Amino acid sequence: MKFFTIALLCCASLTACWSSDERNIREKDIGINTNAFFDLKTVDADKKSEAAMIYDPIHHLPHTLLVMGEKTDKNKKIESVKTFFRLDPQGRVFIKNEPCGLLCQSVFRSTGFDTNGQFKAFSVNEIIDGEGKILLKAHGSIVPVKNSKNQVIGILNFGTPPNSPPNTVYTVSYQDLAGRTIKKLARCGNDDNYGLQYGTYHNERGQLVFFLVNFSAKLLCTETLEGETKQFHWPFSRKINVTDAFKNNFLVFQPEETKENTVEAVLIDRNTLVPKKLFTYSKPDISWLGSDLYKFSNSTAFEGCDKQNYLAVNLQGIVARYPFSRVLIFKENGEIVFDMKSKRVIGIYTFQSSHSIVLVGRDGIRILKDKRC
Repeated sequence: MKFFTIALLCCASLTACWSSDERNIREKDIGINTNAFFDLKTVDADKKSEAAMIYDPIHHLPHTLLVMGEKTDKNKKIESVKTFFRLDPQGRVFIKNEPCGLLCQSVFRSTGFDTNGQFKAFSVNEIIDGEGKILLKAHGSIVPVKNSKNQVIGILNFGTPPNSPPNTVYTVSYQDLAGRTIKKLARCGNDDNYGLQYGTYHNERGQLVFFLVNFSAKLLCTETLEGETKQFHWPFSRKINVTDAFKNNFLVFQPEETKENTVEAVLIDRNTLVPKKLFTYSKPDISWLGSDLYKFSNSTAFEGCDKQNYLAVNLQGIVARYPFSRVLIFKENGEIVFDMKSKRVIGIYTFQSSHSIVLVGRDGIRILKDKRC
């Protein structure tokens, strides 16, 4: 994989880079309820629409963020750009902007890099390259599949074969990036075409595992590439928000039956499905918020300066008319240490070496830094 030469934006420290406008934006956050762990700073105030992490090809650690969005010049002219963003271990920011071209005119919902280091964007039924060219138009709804090194290796295709009768049951197939079917997944319960969630994760041995949740049948089904299948009772009504929370757990935000506008964060062991309630979270807008499992950027894990494990989760508006997000950071014992409402965040990423989380979205590029180091 080839990496890019990033132009140095700030030579000494981040503080010197913030303009008065950026400080004003930071002070106008819609709502922050947190302790003194994190310092929130804006380094690029222009609206961003999508991002993908470039990983170090040797150690497979986060290296550089490729961000798509807007850039406003000194004459207040807005143009579409690709921004290459990086943080070094000292927290210094490196940024380089390039014209975005057709890519920023495309509509897609998730992004990544393949095993050859080539950028891929995924719309509902298309794979798009870094120049905005359509590489594949699938017959069905697709989501990307990554390997244990965070490289995109294929897609899950939910649909029916071409020219199928109207009542044909939808199936989920694992395909390569050229659209060739590698494996057709077994059905989970009855033949219900609705109320189905599907995705992948990697088990303790690094194996790729496919899962299907049939909510009407209250079933979770898992299947490996080798054909090993398991079926479990699934009592939850909400979809899985995170598949690898604190390593080997699902995370679900389940509505609390006896309280209005309240959800329970439930950690579920992937092997035993034993649930553990982490915390109860009440907000008047919680019914408008969800987490897109297929973006690969709805959550990020990191080790804090206290050597404890943390998980940051992005809950964003699930309808276009609610363009806001809530970002939660919490410990494995359920203690919430950061809670912020802002304009829509489309991705959260960890730069562990600088003890920072990067938020990308309508407020631009923002850094949450653990101040305890």
